[in-house]
Amino acid sequence: MNTFLMILLSAVWSSYSNKTYHTHAECEFNTTEERVMEVVNKFIYEFQADVNNLFTWAYIGTGNEANTDRDAIGIKYKECHYDPETRDSYNIVDVLLNGKPAFKDRRIGGHYTETMVDSTRNIRLDIDYSGSMLDKADAQFHITPLDSNLVRVRLEINLKLGWFINLFMTNRIWVNNVEWRIGVILDNLKEYAETGTVTKKSQENAIRKVKRRKSLE
Repeated sequence: MNTFLMILLSAVWSSYSNKTYHTHAECEFNTTEERVMEVVNKFIYEFQADVNNLFTWAYIGTGNEANTDRDAIGIKYKECHYDPETRDSYNIVDVLLNGKPAFKDRRIGGHYTETMVDSTRNIRLDIDYSGSMLDKADAQFHITPLDSNLVRVRLEINLKLGWFINLFMTNRIWVNNVEWRIGVILDNLKEYAETGTVTKKSQENAIRKVKRRKSLE
């Protein structure tokens, strides 16, 4: 029974090096590689072109609930712009610190690439921004079929903050605000791929499904 429960959990861990936060979440999807690709591509497309729809499935349990620890940092999405031919995009966002706008109407760009290494499909979204908020960032999915109905998926986030946000960010804030959300998102993608829906849940219930494997050093 315990083994079965562990399979249901996404494991998440983080590290910090070269002024960059690295967070990884990993779990196994009990479905086909084709279905996993459908869901990952849906996630990437909506992140670039229709980000508010992610709150109806992939972001369930990650929303702001005015928790002083878990909601110190927030993003308010205002506009999405997407070019389906180049798969380039940009979002207009406000960044909130402790519930108040610290950066308003900032343009965050995204560029999609996909590669195959051995049996692992790598999908990458590079984030483009110039300013004191963010230096560079990327999000990557690594998708490896284990058999016809079992696929290992790793979601990797690498984020080098700009000087201003870096003054605010600590390891504790990163873990409490960002790390667990990455695990919840991957767990929601797993649920959606396997069942076609995502159960509504609070932050607290969402966090219980994520296993912390490693703390920031």
